[in-house]
Amino acid sequence: MPRSLLLAGMLLALAGCGSTPTRPEPPPAVDPVAEQIAAGDLRAAAMAYEELARKERKQRIHYQLLAARTWRDEGDFVELKRILGEIKLKKLVPAQRLEFDLLSAEYLVHEQAFEQALALLIMPDLPATERARQLELQARAESGLNRPMEAARTRLALSALLDPKDRSGNIDELMSELGKLPAASLSAELRQLPGDAPMRPYIEVMLQRQKLIPPRAALPVTAAISSDPSSAGAAYRPVQKLALLVPTRGEFAAAGEVIRDGFLATHFARKDISKVQVFDTGATRKSALDAFQKAIDAGFSHFVGPLERDQVDAVLAARKPGQAFLLLNQPEPGQLLGVDTDRFALAPENDGASAAESLIGSERRRFVVIGTEEDWSLRAVEAFRAQAEAMGASVLAATRIKSGAIDFGNELKAIQAVWVPPPPQTPTPAADPNAASAPAAEPTAPHDYGIDAVFMAVRAPDARLLVPQLKVRGLDVLPLVAAPQIFSGANPASDADLNGVSFLDAPWAHNQGVALPPRVELAEHLPSALQSPRLFAFGMDAYVLFSFREYLRMHQGSYLDGANGRLQLDPQGRVRRGLSWYRFVEGQPESQELAPARP
Repeated sequence: MPRSLLLAGMLLALAGCGSTPTRPEPPPAVDPVAEQIAAGDLRAAAMAYEELARKERKQRIHYQLLAARTWRDEGDFVELKRILGEIKLKKLVPAQRLEFDLLSAEYLVHEQAFEQALALLIMPDLPATERARQLELQARAESGLNRPMEAARTRLALSALLDPKDRSGNIDELMSELGKLPAASLSAELRQLPGDAPMRPYIEVMLQRQKLIPPRAALPVTAAISSDPSSAGAAYRPVQKLALLVPTRGEFAAAGEVIRDGFLATHFARKDISKVQVFDTGATRKSALDAFQKAIDAGFSHFVGPLERDQVDAVLAARKPGQAFLLLNQPEPGQLLGVDTDRFALAPENDGASAAESLIGSERRRFVVIGTEEDWSLRAVEAFRAQAEAMGASVLAATRIKSGAIDFGNELKAIQAVWVPPPPQTPTPAADPNAASAPAAEPTAPHDYGIDAVFMAVRAPDARLLVPQLKVRGLDVLPLVAAPQIFSGANPASDADLNGVSFLDAPWAHNQGVALPPRVELAEHLPSALQSPRLFAFGMDAYVLFSFREYLRMHQGSYLDGANGRLQLDPQGRVRRGLSWYRFVEGQPESQELAPARP
């Protein structure tokens, strides 16, 4: 038998022995070896403790355990084993016995006797400090046994007991354990977790690091809260000063200016007393940090923005405790964020996942998807696929068309391979008036087309060429569903080719919903409300959300009716947009929910 395993058995046997010890005298108030420990001479300190154990018989066990801990801190496990073997277990009081067991378990972990260590670490109802030591040893043992998911769960429990400076290293260990698991295992684990599961954000981040889009959890929808400050009650938490960090120069200036217009229009329409100021973040990380610092110097501690992803990362790295954010973009995928970081984005992932959820909710479970090579399209399609598969549905075929092309025949072959067209119609013979009446024919079952719906993530110009080619192939008997980019503004003459296509969009962009001020009123004075309604609505909602975000996060199921539709925050602080459904009729979008699938 290997020596380490023999010793493991001896330690376990010793740990199982016991009798009622006599209560020892309290240890001295001043540690006589403190100076050596402070000087970093742990070997000398351990030897001094052992000398005290020989001299102070009434405090022998106290000093032996201190010597054992010091040998452990020194990293000398040979000496740790020796001193543990000299301790008489029958004389240990419960607190000393706990210390002995924890040190014994640490030795077993060092010797890779992981199963024996786990057996010794079954210790219910421990004080917080000892509980932290137990969990750390348990995680190391589980890792040694190649049980990464168990080790990650243990690390997660340990994090709640650690102070911030120690928590960071523990989270790194947690992520290291998750990194040992294949994507399929992580996805399966994620599907089992509710939206507020503490493990969920870590698995999501690990999937992102593997270049995958994690599916999102279902959110309850229980109660609307009023966005009117006079009737919102405790849900409304206004701030005195609010800084908007958006670009008004550089590559994203046009988007930043529209968001600014929506933000300020809502501020003035609501007649809020808070002070609002816009700070130009420019086009670089440095210019964003300069704008952030200017806002801080001006006395702001509450911020909406930045907008550009690289600037989001820069500002997050520079933030200080006490500063509150509603980010206007998601940070770079794969980053772990604190629970105090709320973010709101017009992310295509939201559109793809929402479309999948709605289709599955209408009893459709087999899909084909069509996208382009554009980044937003790829993200929407992958989010659709991830959400569909997480909910037990399937994407049977996927294809990409080249934006600007005319004939998509080759690209549509992948879809035709899984599409089952209906059989040719047999002409009904003319009835013979002299023949006896025939019995009524049995109704036939609905034809199974092999797929239940088509999802498209394409812009309007490409869609106007793509949809007729789908209709020629008979696919218009199925729901044709699209991301919001299929609608680029009222153009009935051109959009007649899109008749029958359903898509998700912000209701305010279609002069619907309860968000104020109405689009038709603003468009007279602010052309951006007419030209870029989605970005304008984004700015409107960002302003209102800031004062409600804490309540929405703490009261899962609550929502605001905003310009983008139903607005909720998930437990990780991500705003989820519940967009509305529209359908092209005579070239114009009409509000129309998806019809349920035929039985």
